[in-house]
Amino acid sequence: MKFLIKAMGWDGYREEYEKEREGIRAEGGAKLFFDPNHPPVENAPTEVRGPAPSPSDVATPVSSSVVRGSGITPDVKPQLAPTSADFERWKKTNVRPQRQGEAIRPSWSPSLSRRLADLASI
Repeated sequence: MKFLIKAMGWDGYREEYEKEREGIRAEGGAKLFFDPNHPPVENAPTEVRGPAPSPSDVATPVSSSVVRGSGITPDVKPQLAPTSADFERWKKTNVRPQRQGEAIRPSWSPSLSRRLADLASI
């Protein structure tokens, strides 16, 4: 959205947004794929997960990935046994506060997010 707002300006974006919203409402709103009075029951997964990957299995694709971007790019060197001091140093540059009190959010690239998603699916 930020690219649209930048291209159209806030007022132009807001005007288009309101037109679309009214069009959706005129058509009866968003349709659910199920009866809201009888929603489907979602059971817990039954499949058995395989063993977790070893730290070196995780480090290999991360080390071989190419870091791109403008300016100075970091030299990626996975630490397989980080200390508390290592974590605190990492946290200073890779985690940002959220609006909700003590909550924090990561600050990393989409490619790292894909790597984390790959790990989560194992």
